[in-house]
Parts: sequence; structure tokens; C-alpha cells
Amino acid sequence: MAKYETVDRGPSAAAKPYQARDVENGEVDEPSCALREMLPDIQLISTLLGGSRAMREASREHLPQHQYETDAAYGNRLQATVLDNFTLRTLNKLVGKAFKEAPQPAPEAPAQIVDFLDDVDDAGTGLVPFAREWFRAGVREAVAHVLVDMPAPAPRADGTARTLADDVRDGLRPFWRLISACDMLDYQVGRVTIMGRSVVAPTLIRFRDDAVQPDGAFGVRLVQRRKVLRHSDAGVTWEVWELQQGPRKGKPKWVLVQPPAPYGLPLIPVATFYTDKTGPGEGRPPFVSTLFQTGVSLAIVWTHSLRHALDSVGALLVLFSALTCCSLFAMRLRRDLPNPRPVALVCAVAYVALSGWVLFYGIKHRISISLLVLVGAVLVAASIAYLVTERLRRRAGASSGRGAESTSRS
Repeated sequence: MAKYETVDRGPSAAAKPYQARDVENGEVDEPSCALREMLPDIQLISTLLGGSRAMREASREHLPQHQYETDAAYGNRLQATVLDNFTLRTLNKLVGKAFKEAPQPAPEAPAQIVDFLDDVDDAGTGLVPFAREWFRAGVREAVAHVLVDMPAPAPRADGTARTLADDVRDGLRPFWRLISACDMLDYQVGRVTIMGRSVVAPTLIRFRDDAVQPDGAFGVRLVQRRKVLRHSDAGVTWEVWELQQGPRKGKPKWVLVQPPAPYGLPLIPVATFYTDKTGPGEGRPPFVSTLFQTGVSLAIVWTHSLRHALDSVGALLVLFSALTCCSLFAMRLRRDLPNPRPVALVCAVAYVALSGWVLFYGIKHRISISLLVLVGAVLVAASIAYLVTERLRRRAGASSGRGAESTSRS
């Protein structure tokens, strides 16, 4: 099945996660406000993870052309630019460490569940490879979803209701579907009642469900579809929209090819993995901070000599490490985060003190105005980024709380 998900391997990482199309009924293909806010960060991460080729295709978006630089000179400089992709290395190491020990089913797990874990997506993918890709997508884009789906069964010839025996005979079974943050066009939550209990759960999801179909003897064509799942008092319904060519090769339009039909479940069976949640179905990619450090490093290289650049990079590395240790004390003051252990706090104090000693005695004989200005600018930028992030998190939490309260009142 074809996906629009931007991957971090190969040149396709430079592709746009979303591109507006001139079609009728475009609302079924339009991303939500939450996705629109996430797209700039996701696109930047996707382009960076795409390597040198993706960065070159982005050209002036990330490598500006100088004022008096000719197009030929800029093209030569662009082709000679090489990206050492430390961000991709960091992502691979994080995924590798998380799955250093593969998850195993519990001994008391039913045999039917154990057999299912050998092929969770109905395409031969086991639990560990699927969970690894789910984790990778969540770390890369801050949010990743898994939907429990099932092929639409054909009605019985006699008109009676289908049974489990019919599904077994026809080879139908549930499967997991990985939906990236870019593919999830809309994700809405609200209070629903299940078994007499009011809970907060997804009430609507709308995602890309594209497929590749044969076209002629050897060709293939991409069929663009959008699948919608809605929750109501009667249960969950599903519908499918397909982009079809207009009459006489006119403007393409979205056509409802599968009218709303019962999904057979009281709740939308979707699970969401967050790495930095800022709201329902939305988050901030954690690698944005890595890009900030990369930008600081590039600024040092462009504005300093090699010797001064090495001195500045060493000082900034020690400074960033000390700031990371200081975050443990911030966690101590917040109630919504786990408290660090006393041993970790003692080690953090010792490291911050040693870092201050190293910075003072390491640069006191080679101190310069430019270095002080650079360190001060980094501290100011880091403080502003922290304050802005905290404000956005509090605003997202307050808005989600008000939404849940208003839903419960209604």
C-alpha cells in the first residue's frame, strides 16, 4: 500500500508531507489546524533525515544564495555541499537502544494472540519490526498512530448475519495499520460513554488510505483515498472517499465510494504514541532541539576561524551538557513529571560545578568579545525557546481541559 509518509532513508525524505491540490470537495483532503502547525517542523526533520540529496533538492530553503553570487557559482557550491547526518545516526541509536531487548508475549498469553503477533499487519510483519517502525515514526514526528482495521467482509448469500466461522473460512482477521502524523489528516477527541462509563476517546479520525493498483499488463497507478471513522451514539461508522477524474478530463474531485457503514465496534480502535505531546493528536518533534544545536554549530563555522571554532564548539558542548543536567532540577519542581532520584541530583550538581570550572579556566586566557557574545546569545536563545515551549504546553493543556469540560457539560 502506498503511503505519503516521509521516510528517513533515501531521497523520498525530501518529499512534501502534504501538498494542497486544486480539487473539488477538498475538505476531505484538507489537514486539520493541528497538522498544519506540525508540518513545518516535520518537513524540516524529514528534509534533514533525507541526507545530502534531500538538502540539495531543498536548495535555497536551507542554503541561501549570497547577494552577489551567480547562479553557476551557487550551483557548484550546492553540489559540493555534503551533510554529515548526525540526526539520522541519533535516531537510529535511539531506536536501537529502545529495542535492545525485544518485547516478548507473557507466558499466560492465549495461543491465538501469540499467533497474531507473528503477523500483526496481515503482511508478514511481526510484533518487533512493527513496534520498531512505530517507535521510529513517533520519535521522528512526535506522534504516530496504530489503527486496528479489518477487511470489509462480503454479506452472506442468504442475507443472515456473518459469524466468526465465516471470517475464519474467508481468511479475514484484524490487523494493525501504522498511520504517521502526516497521514493522519484529522484527529478529534471528546467524551463518550462506554459500558456506562464516560471516557475521553477519539470521536473522528481522517487519514490517507492510498493504494497501488495494476494498470495494464505491467504498469501500476496510484489510487488516492481518504478513510473516515466517526463515533456516534449508535457506534462507529466508516466511509471512504476516492479522488476521481472529472467528466471529459475535467477537474478531479473527491467521490464517496463507500457510504457510511457500521464498523462493528463501540469505540474507534486507534492507539497513539507521543514523544512530546502538545495536544490531542499533535506534538513537537524532539529533533527540533538537535536542529537548533546544528544551526549554532554552522553559525560558528561560518563566522570563526578553525582554531576559534574548535574552542567555541568545545565551550558550547560543555554548556549544553550543563544545561541538560539543570533540567533535572526543573523536573523536580514539576508535579506532572517523575522526580529524579537524589543520586542523579547530586551527580548533576557535581557536573554543573565542574563544567563551570572547566569553562572558566579553559577560556580565561583566550577569552574574546565574540566568544562572550556567542555564549550569551546561546543562553538567551535557549531561555526564550524554553519559555515559549512552556507557554505553548500550558495553553494546549488549558484548551484541552476546557474542551473536555464543555463536552462533559453538554
